This record gives sequence, structure tokens and C-alpha cells, in this order.
Amino acid sequence: QRGKWVDIYTCGEDVEIATLSGNTKQSEGTSYSAARITAEAAKLLQKNPDLTAAQLREKLLGSAQSLPDGRKYIP
Repeated sequence: QRGKWVDIYTCGEDVEIATLSGNTKQSEGTSYSAARITAEAAKLLQKNPDLTAAQLREKLLGSAQSLPDGRKYIP
């Protein structure tokens, strides 16, 4: 997804995923990039379980890289 409504994004290409057989493989897609952002949020909440949704959003945005066009990116 792209547009002004997207606050933060990450690459959805070459994402290592687990398969049902227990192996891993590389895949791509926006569903995987959403999971990567969710994983970052989960790590922050594990360290700071009392964060509000607004605080979590600010921490995610604060930890992201700023690109020249102003968008926020988590590698």
C-alpha cells in the first residue's frame, strides 16, 4: 500500500516465512510486510507491556528510518 494514509511501511519482498511442513522459504507480498510491522510492535510491547496504542505508534514511528520523501520505513 502506498499513499498518505500509510504511516509506516516495510519491504514485503524476500521475506523468510515458515511453511506448514516446518521448513522456511522466501516469499513476498503486502501480507508479509504487515506481519513484519506487527512483529516490531510485539517486540516493543514485550519490553513495555503498559504502552498505550498511541505510545506504541509513536515508538514504532520513532524507531523507523526517515526516507527523503518523509515516509517512515522499518528495514
